[in-house]
Amino acid sequence: LERFRAAAARVGFPAVLKPVSGAAAIGTERVNSMDEAVKAFERVSALVNPRTDPVFATNSDLLLMQYLDGPEYDVDLVMRGGKVLFDSIADNKPTREPSFLATGSRLPSVLPAADQRAAVDQAVASARALGLSDGVIHMEGKVTSEGPRLIEANARMGGAYVRDWVLDVWGVDLVEEGLMAAAGVEGRPYKPAQPLVHLDGDFINADKPGVIRVLDLPESARKMPGFVRFRKVMHEGETISLEQNGGYARVAMLEVGGATAEEAARNLAAIKARVRFEVDPVRP
Repeated sequence: LERFRAAAARVGFPAVLKPVSGAAAIGTERVNSMDEAVKAFERVSALVNPRTDPVFATNSDLLLMQYLDGPEYDVDLVMRGGKVLFDSIADNKPTREPSFLATGSRLPSVLPAADQRAAVDQAVASARALGLSDGVIHMEGKVTSEGPRLIEANARMGGAYVRDWVLDVWGVDLVEEGLMAAAGVEGRPYKPAQPLVHLDGDFINADKPGVIRVLDLPESARKMPGFVRFRKVMHEGETISLEQNGGYARVAMLEVGGATAEEAARNLAAIKARVRFEVDPVRP
């Protein structure tokens, strides 16, 4: 604990405490003072346990880093020998603090073109600096007041919806590209000049514990313009626990498309209004 206090004093506040390994922002918290940092350290240290969650089996260390402002983005890369064969940048909608729970994404990005280019260049430079020269790589960052800054590097394909979205928007299959890289075959992914579709998605997040009674999108809503997928993370009858994500839990994702980013956003709003999500309280 004393080593952590020393590290926190050096990093300063606000800061972000997160596991070095993991997924879905589990154990990630913003801290604004030494008192908050110590409490979060004790809480997250207990959470990051490979015996109860295998995602931490390879590494259960914690990282304390400077809090960064600005919009968040993901950059997905296909690289071979340090050469970029394909890149894609997506927007992450504002996260729910203090746990940074994701609320949604857009692909392609709607950031200014100059910010997109700078973000991709920074992601590529970071990947090369880390020795990530071959395969499918998922980098995350923020466009801060001082320019793009890396917040996460993953020597793997992005999880959850990422593979499907890149395939839908650009026609590039990251699973196929990863397999070819593993086999030593240089892929030639073709990225069209214009996206095949603009995707916009929102996560359906619970903010109270309980048992899911209803989680559904009616068939009539699935026939509305732009509907792509209603991806369930949890199902009816499952119990929602809020212990891992700072009081929130992801239960589903609604994915909608359009000919433009603006059309996709309008379609998403219309279809999201039809989502049915009801939770019964847990009885003692």
